[in-house]
Amino acid sequence: MGNDVGGQNIFDHFRAVLGKMVGPDDNLIVVFDKSRELSCYNSIEQIKKVLGIVTTHRRWSDESIQSRIIYCGNKIDLEKHIQSQKWREVILESIMNKIANVSTHGSGEYSFPSLMGENEKERVVKYKIENNQITFPDLEALFYNTIRESDNEYGTKLMSEVNTKALCREIAAQLVYAMKTLEMQEEPTQVEHLWKKFRSMLFQSRPLVIQYSGGFQQNDEISYYGRVRDKWREFGLNLPISKEAIATTLHRTASAGELLGKMGDYFDTNALSGNGIMKMMDSIIQETLAKFEDPNLQDKRRLIKRKVKKF
Repeated sequence: MGNDVGGQNIFDHFRAVLGKMVGPDDNLIVVFDKSRELSCYNSIEQIKKVLGIVTTHRRWSDESIQSRIIYCGNKIDLEKHIQSQKWREVILESIMNKIANVSTHGSGEYSFPSLMGENEKERVVKYKIENNQITFPDLEALFYNTIRESDNEYGTKLMSEVNTKALCREIAAQLVYAMKTLEMQEEPTQVEHLWKKFRSMLFQSRPLVIQYSGGFQQNDEISYYGRVRDKWREFGLNLPISKEAIATTLHRTASAGELLGKMGDYFDTNALSGNGIMKMMDSIIQETLAKFEDPNLQDKRRLIKRKVKKF
């Protein structure tokens, strides 16, 4: 029997509760999106917090009676796709053209499928560059439109709407964070403060920022988008943005494997095709059987008083 807690932020509080409820006979599978390094980093920080709560809650430190945690790096097909040199070159050329156009004319527009408005039609959003700065929502949307227009896989299962939006948020966030920390000359205290504030906004608002930030009346679009941009004003970038900065960002976007590797052993999987799933499940089964057969652990096992049936 298994339960799946989705990756959405609405389940953040439940993961801490779940950490207290599971026992030594349970296995926790933590799934990471390998195409998104910042998302992986955020998840690792959350895991540390949950484990800290569990350790404090329980009065034992023997790892043999703790639940086993299996780390899973998912979406290896997407990781491979965006690590391609050809993909990076195409996206880099396209986004540089868009940024150059914005820098030259001081304004621009982009479009995307909307979850709001009449019949969820395609929306066209116009924006102006103020104080030579592009806001985070507009930067994120430019990357989204770049991928839609330049990636031949867009619209497939590989580059679905969900994957595309999540990826463009990751790219924009990587770029902004790198540029902002560079401005601070990587001063530890300032960088930490920046990350905490950026993180709290980045992982609470769904991508795309403008698209998911709430409803508005048809005649209130300009003021609505203005409020969203003001909310993210601190994380805007000055124009022009160098080609080298974006190239470095595209390279780092799919480098989550380096981060996960520091945690120790983990399984690479692709849930859609099933690659790596059987290997991971076989490991869980073999480890569980070995644990049940070990006489030294029999007296340490305990019954689970509560189980989550569904949520």
